[in-house]
Amino acid sequence: MVFCFKRKKQSGFTLIELVTVIVILGILSVGLSSFLKFGVQIFVEATDRDKILSSARFAIERLNRELRGAVPNSARILLNGCLEFTPIAQGFVYIDIPVTPEPDANVVTLVPTDTSFTAEKDDNYSVVVYPLNSDDVYQTINSKVFPLKSGNFNGSGSPHTLTFFNDISFAEDSTTERLFITKKSVMYCHENNNELVRYDIDGHNSDGSISGQSAGMVMAEDLITATFKAGTGSRQRNGTIELDFEFSRNNETIYFNNEVQVPNVP
Repeated sequence: MVFCFKRKKQSGFTLIELVTVIVILGILSVGLSSFLKFGVQIFVEATDRDKILSSARFAIERLNRELRGAVPNSARILLNGCLEFTPIAQGFVYIDIPVTPEPDANVVTLVPTDTSFTAEKDDNYSVVVYPLNSDDVYQTINSKVFPLKSGNFNGSGSPHTLTFFNDISFAEDSTTERLFITKKSVMYCHENNNELVRYDIDGHNSDGSISGQSAGMVMAEDLITATFKAGTGSRQRNGTIELDFEFSRNNETIYFNNEVQVPNVP
């Protein structure tokens, strides 16, 4: 009788196979971690970019809207690099104003409109006529701007009148017979903490310098550089304001160059 013994085949990994699997898994894990890191980086950069765009878009749109409603040629760049301009509270066409060398008067007659307007002596309104540069808006010595005492009309058909504190005389007539009623000017500044801040100006000295301002309101953050350039308009041409902004957040940088036309002419 012959007995045959069949050896069982051994199963398992050899050392070479084990090392190979470990190497392959290592390569896959490195690739997977790099892929995940790249995806997270893209998400973070996109989030930073979106935050910059949101902040910049709000500030630029607000600034554009306010500039388009500013008194002609009121925009000026101050020594500290800030941009100042004066919004129009109301605009009217006048029938007659006292102009040198005519006799002084304390009343101006306006063309009737459907616009209602009320001003009292404590409201701190001013009237500007034919400003050809920013000094005409901020310096009283130029006789282009005078404080308004009162004005009260409700859009009826009778002529409207504005009353001043004293007898006054404007330096010259507007070629379009327009006058602008203003209140507070506005100032935008780039602060050292990379913020764009908006201030309401409470008043000016006789030389046009600022006499007081309100607490600032932050309009944008992450603003690295900001440059304002004011182009003076003329009798026939609108003024322009150029805004150059650089925003940066976590090494994500976006540049904005925007030119705003002030559509009002003197």
